[in-house]
Amino acid sequence: MQYLKWVFLILCVTDALFYVNYLNLRTMGIVKLVPQVALILGILAFAFSKHLFSKPHFRMATIFLLWATFGILRGMFNVQGYWGYRGWLGCVVSVLSFLWVYVLASPGMSTLMLRTWNRYFAPFFLLLCSWAIPLGRLAFLLTPVSYFYGAFLRILQKNKWPLIIVGVTLVILLFGITNRSAVLKVIFILGLALSLWFNRQIAEGLYKLSHTLFYFLPILFLALGLSGTFNIFKVFAEEDTGSTRVKELVLEEGASGKDQLTTDTRTHIYKQVIRSAQHRNYYLFGCSVGRGHDWNVKSDIKAAREHGLPYVERLQDETGLPNIFTWLGIVGLILYSGLFFQASWLGLYRSRNIYVKALAVAVAFHWLFGWLEESNNFAPIDFSLFLLLGLCLSPDFRRMSDVEFRLWFRSLFTSGKKVSPYDKFQVLKLLVVLKVAQRLSQKKAEAAGGAAPVAGAAATPAGSNLPPVTPALPQS
Repeated sequence: MQYLKWVFLILCVTDALFYVNYLNLRTMGIVKLVPQVALILGILAFAFSKHLFSKPHFRMATIFLLWATFGILRGMFNVQGYWGYRGWLGCVVSVLSFLWVYVLASPGMSTLMLRTWNRYFAPFFLLLCSWAIPLGRLAFLLTPVSYFYGAFLRILQKNKWPLIIVGVTLVILLFGITNRSAVLKVIFILGLALSLWFNRQIAEGLYKLSHTLFYFLPILFLALGLSGTFNIFKVFAEEDTGSTRVKELVLEEGASGKDQLTTDTRTHIYKQVIRSAQHRNYYLFGCSVGRGHDWNVKSDIKAAREHGLPYVERLQDETGLPNIFTWLGIVGLILYSGLFFQASWLGLYRSRNIYVKALAVAVAFHWLFGWLEESNNFAPIDFSLFLLLGLCLSPDFRRMSDVEFRLWFRSLFTSGKKVSPYDKFQVLKLLVVLKVAQRLSQKKAEAAGGAAPVAGAAATPAGSNLPPVTPALPQS
């Protein structure tokens, strides 16, 4: 759908302009809402036209969409004035960012979006505007590289220029940025890329163990933190003679931008979120989309009075999952988490290729990171996150063999019309193997006196409960 392609490109450009030093952030915030709303409408139209809401692999996404719609309608009647509705619209865009999965589960659409980013945004806009964007903010614009491409360095080893670009990007993110979360994500992606060189059985065993830990540890640490037994955030603080020593590193993002590398910056947010839910009694259903948790910062109190708002609330935090809890309550948090779990479980246990299994672990990791950061927003960073979920949910990607997935991935860096001799050879080899397997299965069925398979159907591996796969190069 060409409409989604061009609106996505406009969104990437406006998101990059948002980080340019000399532009007004408030003005750019309003400008960003236009392509965001246009994308939401386009994705909903695409999903309706393809009847995606009733598909089994989108079950959790559709249930969460219904609950989010209920929270959005509640919020529409709970806000007041221009600033209230402007905040409501921003929260609506944020809570609907998961809609990307309906588009990106399609190989054709995910190919179209990634090629658009590769061809237009990455080489031209970043080269022209990166000089005006702080280094610390480039991490948010390069997430298709750091979240996705970086995991497949093994596939890229035959593509020199993409490999160089990905390698340089990962080095910049790892050594040139003082943001803790960006560094941790790059380390994880490099570890995931390294695991694809392991023996397949060893890699799958590590994936299953990591998958379990990523879902279990946040629940354990949350329970320990709420009980007052152990606070995981304090681990990052350096203690010296009973006092906390904070090391501050100044980022290249303005005169006053600071990142406290070792300080605890999350405990205060969790206290505010929990106290507000307790005080206003919205644990179960949330305070509705468009409202936020109580906030006692003087500057925000002053701003609320200037805007004529009768309440002082922080609509969004840096932590993604507590945002969902504030807006949609425990019910919404469970449904949203269920979307991540369904995607990672299908990707890990119902996929033929090792690459989707690796992405399933990345989905579980980003759910864990949602308790620390992963703020909700309809931006390229969310596109990259939900790309992982879309590929894991997609039956088409999960049915691919390792060879087919590699062919698809390499096609992202081609024109879409030209195929390298290496890829043509791999496709031809795959077709021959499947044709021979088909003939053998027909002879076996005839010998057993059963009906022969329908002509033209691709063979399915023995013992597999997956539907047959017909190999085809992805189309743009």
